[in-house]
Amino acid sequence: MSLDDLLPSDLMRFLTLIISGNADLEKCEKTRRLVLSISQDICRAVTKGEWKLPKHILCTTIRHLHRSKQLTTILSRLGHCETYDFGLELETALTKALNEVSIALGPQIITGEGNYVFHLEWDNLNKITTNIHGSNVVNWTGGIMIQEVKPGFDATNSLEIQRMLPLYERNKTCSLKVDIPETLNTVHIYSRVGPKFPEGAVFTPITANNKVYSNCIQEYRVWLLVRVVGSSGSKQLVAGFAGFVSATGYKPPRRSTIDYFTPINQPFTEYSVIKELLKQSEEATMEVGQEYVLNTFDLGGCMKALPLIWKFPDEYEKHVVTPGPFHTGMNYMGMVTAHKCKGSGYAEFLIEAELVTSGCLKGVLKGKAYAKALFCLKTVSEAMERLLLQRFIAEENVEINPKALFDLVQTCSRENLDLAQKDLSTLDILKKYEAYENKVRAGHLGKTATFWLSVIDHARLILMLQYSVKTNNLALFHKCNRDMADLFFAYDGPNYSRYLVWLEVFLTNIDRSHPGAKELLQKGGIAVARSLIPGSLCAVDKTIEETFMRFANDGVVPRQFGLNTGKHRELERAKVKKSEEAVQRTISAIQNFTNPFSLVDKEHLYSLASGAPASPEVEAAGKESKRAFIQDRFVLQYREQSDLAFMLLIKSQNLDEPLNLDELMRYSLFPVPPSLGTADGFFNKTNKAAMLHYLMEDAPEDVPYPKDAFYIQDGNALFHALMNLPPTFEGICLQSLDHMVAKKHFVFSTDSYHDDSVKAQERLRRGVSQWYIIGGPATRKPSDFKLFLANEENKTQLCKLLLEVWGSKASASRLEKCGTTVVVVEGKAYQLESSGGNVTTCEIPQLEPTQEMTDTRVVLYLMYAAQLGHKVAVVRTPDTDIFFILLHHTQSVPLTIYINIGTGKHRRILNVSELAESKGADYCSTVLGLYVFTGEDVTSTFRGKGKVGPLKKLQSNPKYHAAFR
Repeated sequence: MSLDDLLPSDLMRFLTLIISGNADLEKCEKTRRLVLSISQDICRAVTKGEWKLPKHILCTTIRHLHRSKQLTTILSRLGHCETYDFGLELETALTKALNEVSIALGPQIITGEGNYVFHLEWDNLNKITTNIHGSNVVNWTGGIMIQEVKPGFDATNSLEIQRMLPLYERNKTCSLKVDIPETLNTVHIYSRVGPKFPEGAVFTPITANNKVYSNCIQEYRVWLLVRVVGSSGSKQLVAGFAGFVSATGYKPPRRSTIDYFTPINQPFTEYSVIKELLKQSEEATMEVGQEYVLNTFDLGGCMKALPLIWKFPDEYEKHVVTPGPFHTGMNYMGMVTAHKCKGSGYAEFLIEAELVTSGCLKGVLKGKAYAKALFCLKTVSEAMERLLLQRFIAEENVEINPKALFDLVQTCSRENLDLAQKDLSTLDILKKYEAYENKVRAGHLGKTATFWLSVIDHARLILMLQYSVKTNNLALFHKCNRDMADLFFAYDGPNYSRYLVWLEVFLTNIDRSHPGAKELLQKGGIAVARSLIPGSLCAVDKTIEETFMRFANDGVVPRQFGLNTGKHRELERAKVKKSEEAVQRTISAIQNFTNPFSLVDKEHLYSLASGAPASPEVEAAGKESKRAFIQDRFVLQYREQSDLAFMLLIKSQNLDEPLNLDELMRYSLFPVPPSLGTADGFFNKTNKAAMLHYLMEDAPEDVPYPKDAFYIQDGNALFHALMNLPPTFEGICLQSLDHMVAKKHFVFSTDSYHDDSVKAQERLRRGVSQWYIIGGPATRKPSDFKLFLANEENKTQLCKLLLEVWGSKASASRLEKCGTTVVVVEGKAYQLESSGGNVTTCEIPQLEPTQEMTDTRVVLYLMYAAQLGHKVAVVRTPDTDIFFILLHHTQSVPLTIYINIGTGKHRRILNVSELAESKGADYCSTVLGLYVFTGEDVTSTFRGKGKVGPLKKLQSNPKYHAAFR
């Protein structure tokens, strides 16, 4: 019954006339709302609260939104709602009634013939709480039930499916006694089994799915053409792809019904919880009257639920589980942008085109910032496609001017889209463009163009997965999930690759294993209609994230589980303009770096940001790894190899003269003794600083910084310590100089990198990174500067640029403050002097080192400082090696030597000369040999011995000192 039937009609006409001057209530929605509100207040006041009208249970909504008894009381006293206590009484009675009617189903779910499809989604419900100790997280499990009602079914007039709530006499009860839920019994799965497919199962892809995918990709290409046709400068007439799908899509008959399960107060990752939620899902589905239980989980849920279903197939024979497409697409996007596109220039494009800031770049590349990551990938992909389309038009001499495309630009609708796909001239362009794409994939424009076309293909696959959800297209959903498994496997995503391959085989054979389940999925089992906007269905797992999870984390009540009922947001003019501007900025950014479709060199794969080619050795190593993997990693061969050692032992006892096992087991199978190295041939490592800390125990902590000291800086260490870096390499070089000018007299020394160096293995252990090209001072720094420094070529380029920048006019004003300024780069020393705004550079032959590392050159610099007449010198380094070198040589250097060692809050000044005098010359000449012998970058340590223990033994046995001098 409507409010119009409840309220006195004369009262409503009277109020309408007073408010609007017209007695027609239907003319203005605002007037109607005011009249209905005031009428209910008057009726409640006249009946002294006996007449309960819909407005006056507003108290329950206020309580859930604001949790404020005071606010509810104020509104009640003004006559706008019932009291706070009445709201509690009403909710208590309603909860009691619902529990009596059904424990499994929510009140909005209908049963019987009105059900079209009923499906469920479960996920971890991490409730963030705040207490006196700060914040904490409570791990629960939450679920939602989703129902599509049969088209044309009127639930209000069907007495068969109505679940009438019982009536109770009003009392003052404001709460229910609820038994504390018991902890679920622990469930373990021993001897896990894999999936079992029905007899006659097919393991080849369904060819009809390829046809569906091809048709959808053709619609995508038509959209791309109309975007190009509709673009004029920064103006655009056609929406983004999601808006295009909405404009050409079909309106759902009604919204999906969504309701909640009672949360399970245990973590989602426990088998006991998975067993319980499968049980609750089955009970709810059986009560609705549906044969199959349709559950959706994220990957973590699938990895728990599916082994349980496979272990007990008879118990769960009616269960159908699908991975959520929202989580699949998000993780696939991370594989594309964070792994495949790493070092390609993708991140630099995002920064240069102002699509992201450096703060959110990491989350965008990993796909965790989902909306932003998707926007960035779509924008870069469209920009690349437009550049490819320009090359196609130029090479093939094609004009994009079919009338059908212009009609589609002016009126974007399904009718015009169908006409465009039937237009012969449009089809001819699409056919030629598809053929051209295949030529590019085959290497027509080179390896770099092939790579970026593969990235475009990945972006298309993500868009097609979204398209399958928005249109509830099960065949397209099936095809996209199958194709995504390859990239997950290639970039170390074994769980997704494993379960997506299972999903492919399961959906291929679902008619054999679960007859009738496919029809349920096609009716709406993979999507949710949260609004009536055409072509805008939502992924099931995304729905729970935006409703149940949002309420749990933010306390925000979802808006009737629905979205805006107008039009898709990408169809708004502001959004269309924003998307076009982003694409144009991205195209400009790509062209400012390198257009991959116009490279002259077609034999190498280039990083578009740096212009550096990929090494041929890397390509050869990749192909060899692929070949070896295919040849050696089959399951059968793996099983044979796993028994190899055991078989050799058996054969050794079948010889005419069996081997003595006691004698055999005395010999190590390691390439080097475990005491000297690791199983893979690397040095054993130890904490080198432990010996330094031991010697510093007796040293004074508050050593004043010496005045007028000659300063020696380990340049490579300073590069790693720089913070808040400027955007260009010139800025980085000048920032390094700013750290030095306050020292007045200094040597800034950087390492050299020689072929076949004894240091090479240590550098290999620490890892290497991609080679970047520094084109000049204005070259922008990479997003990860520490990773940039992991490459020797990169550091060499940086050091050369530093010498160039310090020797330029930009540094003249800074160097005027300095006295002696010496820079050592690539094994050569240069003195810099500033005069009249210019900087002169003069080579110093006597400081030309033969040593590779700054560590072993420090004594040379100290002798040079003594020649210049300095009495005190400070060496700044975080490296322990330099300390022991200084301790050994301090007796022969006519200077008081200090070392500024450590990092961060552990940084301190130490008087090395004073320490050496207290220890004695014999001790200092011995300790360096022991330091190297017990483990250093180029020598292996003795496992389990460390450094302090041997030092103490040496101190207590002076007779061994001579052995280490």
